[in-house]
Amino acid sequence: TTTTNGSTFEIKVTDRKPETNNEDNVVVYIPDQSYGLITGISEGSSLTLPAINADITVTSNASSVMASLPSDYNKTLHYTGNASSCSLSMGGVHDFAVNAKISTSSVSVPSGWPAYDMLSASYDYTSGNGTAKINIDVTSSSFVFSDE
Repeated sequence: TTTTNGSTFEIKVTDRKPETNNEDNVVVYIPDQSYGLITGISEGSSLTLPAINADITVTSNASSVMASLPSDYNKTLHYTGNASSCSLSMGGVHDFAVNAKISTSSVSVPSGWPAYDMLSASYDYTSGNGTAKINIDVTSSSFVFSDE
């Protein structure tokens, strides 16, 4: 089902046939317009977000998330993951600040960034003026930043 309310676009997918396996995919095409906030919640599934210059909040539990940022991204991304994996394509963004809280998780950063110390509970890195904010909070998860 979908509902619209001003700049809010909500999509709810419910399991109509509980006997089906997890090989079903739901593809949602977001209307091409300006958004103030994109919120994604993934529970035991996968979520792929296109490159959108909007504030983004993603919560992931036992899921896989792939997100892309446009090269002119200047908003804030909040990602919270528990027992999940996430791949974030920075898409040529050069003006950003990363703030990550990490608990029993694996984090991979591009070769041009300072290395992440796997014994550390945090990772912070600023490129340029730090205009775009990337806030990560992961527990028992993996998170990969890529330059692509």
